[in-house]
Amino acid sequence: VNRLRFTRKKIGRFLDEPYLEKIATGAFVRYCLGMNKKTNQRTYRMCTIRGLGKPYKRVYRLNGLQTDKTFVLEQGGTSRPCKLDMISDHRITQKELDFWLRQEDDVGNKVPTREELMKRYKNIVDTVEGHVYTDQEVNEMVRLRKERNKNKITNYGIEILQIQEELQLALEKRDGGGGEDQEDLDEKIENLKQRLKYLEEEEKE
Repeated sequence: VNRLRFTRKKIGRFLDEPYLEKIATGAFVRYCLGMNKKTNQRTYRMCTIRGLGKPYKRVYRLNGLQTDKTFVLEQGGTSRPCKLDMISDHRITQKELDFWLRQEDDVGNKVPTREELMKRYKNIVDTVEGHVYTDQEVNEMVRLRKERNKNKITNYGIEILQIQEELQLALEKRDGGGGEDQEDLDEKIENLKQRLKYLEEEEKE
């Protein structure tokens, strides 16, 4: 299933592509439902992407990009539109896969076979490599990127300093064993590094 897993990084790559919904539908994500108050750790669930949802009520950030897009995610027979920034970049664990399989069985959903999963993966590759853009699609992609550039943060210096401080704190917590979940800290550190790299490149332009 991890070959059919969409991460924030992968979504960012295809965010403006006209075939995003086509390649994402039927794939999976590892989604953060929030913090478990008892364990003080984030709870993740494997979910199935059922398509694009209605735009979110406001623009938000996804790996340095501004978007209002959502995925309709299905989990345990229930579907709802979800923001993309809560999707994990980490692999789906065996525990999360087992939980998903039990839920699919409970609600009577048919679990795809290995052959069906491989076919879906091939369809994604074929779509990405073989798509021929129409003039309308090209114009829409240009429009989206121009609109995004209008809303860029111009004061990069302040945000870079803030992220550097946050990154340093996260690294100290990880190295000192501050009680937070190791996987959560690793993911937070990686996200901060990606954001910092993006801002530093933008500041140079």
